[in-house]
Amino acid sequence: MAESASGNWFADVIFHAYDDAPCVKAQDGADAVFICGGTLRGDSTYGPGDFTVGNIMEILPFQDPIVVLQMDGHTIWEALESSLGAWPAQEGRFPIVSGLKVEWDSQRPKGQRVISVALIENQHESADDQNEHGEQSKIHTPKETPVEREPGGRAYTIVTRLYMAQGFDGYDAFKECKYLVDEENGRTMADLVRHFLLGHQYINLMKALSSEETPTHLSVQTGKIIASERRKDENGKAKHGKALWAEIVREKLMKPGPNSYSSNSYRIAANEHMSAIDCVDGERLRRGDRAEEPREEESVQVKSNLQRELVVVSPRIDGRLRDVGRKT
Repeated sequence: MAESASGNWFADVIFHAYDDAPCVKAQDGADAVFICGGTLRGDSTYGPGDFTVGNIMEILPFQDPIVVLQMDGHTIWEALESSLGAWPAQEGRFPIVSGLKVEWDSQRPKGQRVISVALIENQHESADDQNEHGEQSKIHTPKETPVEREPGGRAYTIVTRLYMAQGFDGYDAFKECKYLVDEENGRTMADLVRHFLLGHQYINLMKALSSEETPTHLSVQTGKIIASERRKDENGKAKHGKALWAEIVREKLMKPGPNSYSSNSYRIAANEHMSAIDCVDGERLRRGDRAEEPREEESVQVKSNLQRELVVVSPRIDGRLRDVGRKT
């Protein structure tokens, strides 16, 4: 087992899920995500092509909510040692992280495998982001800050699963941590991923409309976010050649790493009705009605309209969980 592209992507997606929750907002947002390999199921290969709601439910079948804990550096180190201690056994405790950079050595004895842990800070804004007022965000170059293995030091805000917070899969270190978002206020990971993608797609759809075509019922916050994205599009259209192509790719391709765009996707999914883009007819399902199969020409047209604004994702391995003892 090792760092995986899909694990990185799913961890990055839920990084900003609770940024607007009062207890998390008071801590200036989450510091990192710490989940485990057993979270991801499916046992399939998902190549280029459409990624559906069914795929999400297949990969993320568990119903325990995503929660937020507060812990010190010593707890993070202990959890990493426990999760890496079972290697090379194919156990579900193997870590998946976002916001952390971990170096470990699989050749070392169990309990002594973690070499270094660093927090990747300044992930809530990036140099090419604008805030909801359309103002250019300050340029923050992400920096690595060592996570010290000491009890009672700096308190970190960590997004994880309730299953792990309760000490299962070898995560006893999490059992005594303080909850900032508990099981009553948390949401399942499948729900968070789905709403993130819907919110992101909604942004793509709305920013492509003219001011006259834009619905008037949007919330004030949504209106500001859409206006900001339109301004970035207009700036991109003023470029030429390679610069223009780079702008198009940047806007269309969802960045795998954490950024403020992720927060905006969740905000819009929470504030606006997603029925215009959601392929699942929630109202019909709640009534218990049987779904009607659309006529072939209608199905093709609907699929064509939605695909124009679909989110394009490109998971990658970036070295955030590097085994220095593995021979290449």
